[in-house]
Amino acid sequence: MFIRRSRTLIHNHRYYLTAAVEVKNRAFALYSTGSGYAELPKKLKRSERKPWVTDINEIKRKSRLENLERSVVREATLKPPENGLLVKELIPVSHDVFTTRARLLSCVSRVSRSVPIFVCSVCGDVHVGDPPHRIRTCNVSGKNKEHTWERGGPDHVFPVVDSFHLYDRLGRAVSHNERLEVDRIPAIVELCIQAGVEIQQYPTKRRYAELGMEALENMRLGVNRLMQKYAVQTCGYCPEVQVGPKGHRVRQCQAFKHQMRDGQHAWQQATFDDLVPPVYVWHVADRQNNPLLVDGLKRYYGMLPALVELFAHGGAQIGENYQGVMREDVVVPTLDEEKLVV
Repeated sequence: MFIRRSRTLIHNHRYYLTAAVEVKNRAFALYSTGSGYAELPKKLKRSERKPWVTDINEIKRKSRLENLERSVVREATLKPPENGLLVKELIPVSHDVFTTRARLLSCVSRVSRSVPIFVCSVCGDVHVGDPPHRIRTCNVSGKNKEHTWERGGPDHVFPVVDSFHLYDRLGRAVSHNERLEVDRIPAIVELCIQAGVEIQQYPTKRRYAELGMEALENMRLGVNRLMQKYAVQTCGYCPEVQVGPKGHRVRQCQAFKHQMRDGQHAWQQATFDDLVPPVYVWHVADRQNNPLLVDGLKRYYGMLPALVELFAHGGAQIGENYQGVMREDVVVPTLDEEKLVV
């Protein structure tokens, strides 16, 4: 009997030790589908740091591997979201999280109207239900550990943690002097915005740049399809355009040899560039350092339509259709090296 009792005690002791280790190693020990024993996380003191989600030795090991990879000179292709673009598979998830959060806030607000919430005005402890408890757990110095209760609200049971809204998530960090100029919004909302949710008052840089590039290409494809069936005429000498099977007869052409045509336009079939005239600008390949373009090296620079260059500066990826005019394969020398170029 005594031996069986000892085995039971040893077994229970090992079980609770194993459960305690699992609670310590798991970031979400409280949210578990199993029936194992779990303890509440202890309340941290002001001088204590939050527990590491990843073990510190694992962080150091990854840091050493990253330093070794950086020492190897090679071209690294960044993938979303490191390159500022969205992860397409997570866009529906972000919308679902944003909608679910709003629904949760609505439910908490409605239930809190009928179920009283109390909060300690000294230490911030919360009690749900009436009357509030009398357990002496108020750990503020100078108190007798009895709570001073007052009515609380939804914010006390569902705390909101704010974060700075980043217009450019790959740009520089918010400085101390900018703390009053940058909006602070709930961290979950900011996470959803960076993952694909669009909110009018909180724009993001690369989102609109990528949407603009996509809209430009879609408009080009759509216009070309329409122009295959619906004729569009343009003057061969001036930018005048007439949508329809025939050009108009208004005598307003002021281009080359218009006197010989008595001001009539020289109509011909139009293209997409006639409907949306491209404005070509010099292409800045190194947008991180944003170097000054000089006249002595202009033969090494590429050119792009101004719309494409604008969206490229905004963080959008440039399609393969523009690779030929970008000259990305040409290394721009310095002015001193340019004399040695054959």
